[in-house]
Amino acid sequence: AAIDIYKTAEKATNGNSMITYSLAGLYEKMGKTDDAIKQFEEIVSKSPDSPVALNNLAMLLTTYRDDSESLDRAAKLVESFRDSENPNYLDTLGWNHFKRGQVEEAIPYLQKAIKKAPDMPVINYHIGMALFNSGDKLSAKEYLEKAVAGKYSYYGKKEAQKMLESMGAG
Repeated sequence: AAIDIYKTAEKATNGNSMITYSLAGLYEKMGKTDDAIKQFEEIVSKSPDSPVALNNLAMLLTTYRDDSESLDRAAKLVESFRDSENPNYLDTLGWNHFKRGQVEEAIPYLQKAIKKAPDMPVINYHIGMALFNSGDKLSAKEYLEKAVAGKYSYYGKKEAQKMLESMGAG
């Protein structure tokens, strides 16, 4: 029912981007990630210079898809974030490097992101995974423990917990 309401609101407002953002978020929460990606594709086509839209589309592509075409597209969407001070943008850039197998390139962006947002569980998860894959298991454990603490839910939390268990923690 909520999806129908959002779609009706989108039509009534000529595609108001705030409604499209909300619909995309609902799709993601429902596990309909392809539909969420379609919503952000629409937003980016209308606002190709919107860093928020670029970031959200890139993070969806990076998080929920593993094919090189999607990951490369996401990398192009966020290439302008290299000098950003926004921890979310830096996180997306770093996570995309990680998912494309570029662990050493990922770590500096993730370190900069975590310094700016040390309590964000998802960024702790991303840097923990990157550090684990780089061989720095001690630091990885510290970040992964922060990533799974609390009730905040995000895609990857179960993987972080499994990683901690494999390390003999958690």
